[in-house]
Amino acid sequence: MNKKMIITFMLAIAGSVWITSKALCLSLDTNAMYLSSISVSGTFDMSPMPCETTEEDEYPCPPCLTLVLSSADKLYYLTPSDNHVQARLEEIESLFSETPIVGTVFGQPYTQGSYDYIKVDSLLVRSHNIPSLCDEWNVLEYRYNSYWGGQDEFHTLHYSQKTDTFITNQRYAKLYKENNYLGALREGNNADIYYIPSDSTHEYLLYAFNAHVGDTLKNVWFGFQDKNHLPFQNVIVKEIQTTNPRTFVLDVERKFINDEIVHGELKWLEGIGFLSSPDGGFFDPLAGGFCYNVLCAYMEGEQVYTSEMGQKYGCYYDGNVPQTDTIPLFIKDGPGSSTVEPVDPNQIVAVLQMDVLSIYEYIGKEIGYKLSQTSSSSNAPVGKRLVKSDTFQKSVAVTLTESGTYLLELTHPDWDYSIVGTFEYREEKDAVINAEAAHPSAQKMLRDGQLLIRKGDKIYTLTGVQIQ
Repeated sequence: MNKKMIITFMLAIAGSVWITSKALCLSLDTNAMYLSSISVSGTFDMSPMPCETTEEDEYPCPPCLTLVLSSADKLYYLTPSDNHVQARLEEIESLFSETPIVGTVFGQPYTQGSYDYIKVDSLLVRSHNIPSLCDEWNVLEYRYNSYWGGQDEFHTLHYSQKTDTFITNQRYAKLYKENNYLGALREGNNADIYYIPSDSTHEYLLYAFNAHVGDTLKNVWFGFQDKNHLPFQNVIVKEIQTTNPRTFVLDVERKFINDEIVHGELKWLEGIGFLSSPDGGFFDPLAGGFCYNVLCAYMEGEQVYTSEMGQKYGCYYDGNVPQTDTIPLFIKDGPGSSTVEPVDPNQIVAVLQMDVLSIYEYIGKEIGYKLSQTSSSSNAPVGKRLVKSDTFQKSVAVTLTESGTYLLELTHPDWDYSIVGTFEYREEKDAVINAEAAHPSAQKMLRDGQLLIRKGDKIYTLTGVQIQ
């Protein structure tokens, strides 16, 4: 065993031993055999410094604590790779107090005796203790009063995790809607998230993002509780869809007062939560009542999710919903191609809302886009003026400043084709209309409010189904 000299309240001894003012020991073993770099998420904690001595050892085990990362399957002792990482570890230690901190470390694992270590190259600290769930959501509250001759209502509600609290010696994050406290959240060791509603002392299972198909979940919270008993008997994970994020399809068995058992279906989005709001998805809206839908969700200030309604209305909207048009996108195999193959909207979507063109991809690739303004006349071929060209991942937004006909082209190095969409923007009112090229192989047409594709004497829907 390598000997280490631990001197309390000093900083570096021969580049191998680190100590902070609270007797935090962080030692490096220069003879360690490092493996390939890994990233590990978990909870930072304090633990007595590992030490294995024999009677022949000159120095006893040091009476100090060291910083560790507790993951789902291992406890890692942390050692810094340089002075910058050392400062970050000291910062975590200084903020520690009695409250653990959640984060991810990146570095090289190694073993020393019977202990596991990571030589830390960098680290990311989370500001709250729910690593498997977003910390902010914008939720659209809406109802269609126009059915009864009234004004439709649309409001955006902001949900967020804020200050932490301790309940029965466990750390929880407080969940708020606007400035109203909803309840307390905590995460277990397997992406299982628990919830105590504000008017209850009972803890429910809110999400289980590592559940498997066929699992039966008990004591699950769905947005309300019966004062006498929980009406949900069993919740079975019926399907896990490989969307991005993954979708958990749940079969919910509900028992009514007359002992009637009714089955329903609800969904979780991994890391996002219910489609309606982060604190529950079950509701029976009465005629004329409000409905709810998550528009966008955020993690540490970064937008990580946009729903279909978010694509249509934006991440924040109050009042009347503005006109929003989905731009039909088609696969273009090459010059002269006459193929009509609409793009799957679950993979790529482009929408025009007011003067903003937004493009969303759900295939996890960096896509190149080129937006051009086109013009044509009877005496000249179609011309194009480049408006913007760039790459994006997840989403991008472009503000249009001139009325005209536009051509959107999307490409990727792995594709042997391009994706194209043509639309017209008018400054007075945005609209996607039939914008024809000089010699189009297919034409877009509007019939009874539905956008269709005409190719010769045949007519298709946007999904490629022939209807004439």
